[in-house]
Amino acid sequence: MTEYESLMSLDESNFTIEVDEERRKIVLIDFWAPWCSPCDIIKPLIAELADEYRERLKVCQVNIEEHPGLADRFEIRGVPYLLLLKEGKVLHKLVGLFSKSQLVEIIEETTSII
Repeated sequence: MTEYESLMSLDESNFTIEVDEERRKIVLIDFWAPWCSPCDIIKPLIAELADEYRERLKVCQVNIEEHPGLADRFEIRGVPYLLLLKEGKVLHKLVGLFSKSQLVEIIEETTSII
């Protein structure tokens, strides 16, 4: 899978600082796996959203193969799996493929209430 510059990679060492302690923005985490074809399909869309919402949203990614502890923490059983969090608390969960318009609607709804 291609790395996207706008997507911060998370691991156990940076998760607390980048997600749990983030106070300014909502965090969108894309849990993915290298063998996941739907993950390959959604990744460019997630990168677009990261660019478009950079003022309100921090967009990160977690490779569940490399960081199974983070997948276990959120009980990730399938990918792609997207989480919207604020100060480490889950606001919204999304599993599977979504269109850009569906994701924008959810992001707008979530960021407008915070």
